[in-house]
Amino acid sequence: MARATAALLAALSAEPTEPLRGTGIGTRIYQGRACVAATVGDALEQLQPGDVLVAPFPGPAYNSILPMLGALVVEVGGAMSHAAIMAREFDKPAVVGAAGATTRVPDGALVEVDPTRASVHVVSV
Repeated sequence: MARATAALLAALSAEPTEPLRGTGIGTRIYQGRACVAATVGDALEQLQPGDVLVAPFPGPAYNSILPMLGALVVEVGGAMSHAAIMAREFDKPAVVGAAGATTRVPDGALVEVDPTRASVHVVSV
């Protein structure tokens, strides 16, 4: 039982090796610090210029902070979602529709957003 519990805990705490997948917006690959934010208030408190915002669904309330982002990762949405349109408008690399991003990407981790491959990879924690 102790070995099984240890194996389960090790599996749960392991870094994800498979990148997150979604719909890529843009053509530039970007690496930066992940800022995982459930609300616009969380984002305003935590974001630093150049960060990668990882959020469930940033709507119009996030528009004022988009210019300071390095990239955007969103759990919900597609090529015509508000997040995708704003990423194109501000020329920010993005991956939208990356289900599970807010739970799989650790806050503060170095992440690579690759819109050409429609993937998000945790580089280091």
